[in-house]
Amino acid sequence: MAAILYREFEEFNRVRHVAGRVIAPDAELFAICSAITLATQQDNCEKIYIFTDLIASARQAVDPSLHSGQGHSLAVCQTLAAWLAEDSSCTITFIQVPSKLEWSIHKEAHDYAKDLISPAGLRPATSLDSVRKAVTKRSQETWTCMFKDPSYKGRNFLHLERLDGDALKLTYINGGVWLSAVGSNLSIAVRLFRCILNHAPIRSYYE
Repeated sequence: MAAILYREFEEFNRVRHVAGRVIAPDAELFAICSAITLATQQDNCEKIYIFTDLIASARQAVDPSLHSGQGHSLAVCQTLAAWLAEDSSCTITFIQVPSKLEWSIHKEAHDYAKDLISPAGLRPATSLDSVRKAVTKRSQETWTCMFKDPSYKGRNFLHLERLDGDALKLTYINGGVWLSAVGSNLSIAVRLFRCILNHAPIRSYYE
């Protein structure tokens, strides 16, 4: 992660750290936390503007509830609470800057972070969302492997294809491969799965 700080259009500080085993929103939250901590330490600082390409991380930064990277959010809330209490004119504004625009200052911070080459160590900091992502990936890989076994999926399973001819890949997102096609229509779902599984409502099917 990296943050570059400007005051009246002049850079006065920059910081970057190895975030550890995290996903992009966690690293962005870490960067926001570092930027706010450094900004509030400056004398006569009354207005802070945070530019980020992940506005969801900005929302999490001021959300003390349980979530991945909660420690950074708690640090931000504690810092801002003290800073805002000092002067009623103090304000902080979060501005979303899409990465594809390659705005000079934001791109500079992005490149500054990418240039950091440092080992995370034997016990890197690990975020909750990165653990969830790894577990989900392993589960999906296991599911894909099991699905190749006829004793698991059934020998009469109808393999559906995409419009380009490739087989549909297993997924659990948005209802998965098959439920996403029928939505909440139960009668269509029943007919679809009878067709895919080559089953009918007979005794062996119920068993």
